[in-house]
Amino acid sequence: RNFEQKQISVESDLNSRKEDVEVQERRSQQEQERLKTLQSQIDVARQNAARRIRETEATVANERRCLMNDLEVFEEKRRIFAEEVQRLDTERKSLEEGKSSFEQEVQSVGIMAAEVQRRSEELRLLHEHAAEARNELQVIRSAIQDERSAQGTELERLKTMQTLIEQQRLQLLQTENQLRIRGVEDIDLLVTTQATFPADAPLGFGLNLGSDPHSQPLPWGCASMEMDPLQQQQPQQHQHQ
Repeated sequence: RNFEQKQISVESDLNSRKEDVEVQERRSQQEQERLKTLQSQIDVARQNAARRIRETEATVANERRCLMNDLEVFEEKRRIFAEEVQRLDTERKSLEEGKSSFEQEVQSVGIMAAEVQRRSEELRLLHEHAAEARNELQVIRSAIQDERSAQGTELERLKTMQTLIEQQRLQLLQTENQLRIRGVEDIDLLVTTQATFPADAPLGFGLNLGSDPHSQPLPWGCASMEMDPLQQQQPQQHQHQ
């Protein structure tokens, strides 16, 4: 009976151990299946990781090439920027020089404008003086023209008077010659008459020259010499007209 009890206890232990082993086997199988699943997942993850690594390496290489290209472009742009900066510095210097020269030109233009203003004022004053001188010259010219006209009129009058005087002188010379001839004839006639008549007989053709007893009678032709010169000039003027 003790043996049976021991056998029963042993069998129960064996059963319990068998159940534990089965449980452990099931757990082991489950773990193996889980490990297989995990291994397959690890393999898939490894493949995915490898694929992603390859893609990443390709992307990195592509990005590296792009970065190299961008670096080259950047270097080119930096070189162009440096050249542009140098060109801008040169242009700035030239602009400053142009600004300085422009300011100098502005100052010179201001000086020239002041000079032009002064010259304009001088020219205006000179023009006014010239206008005044022109007016004075015109007045003087008009006065000279009037004086010349008056002198011409006076010259014409003097020429006319000279012509009249010449004509009167010629007429006087002719009258003097005629009177001389008549005087000679009257003297001859008087001498002949005095030889014929008495000395104290009155002469019908003589002229008594006032109360002077010593005055001699003038010949008949010489009486015309006692005429008024104005009366002698009147026939000559009428003749000239």
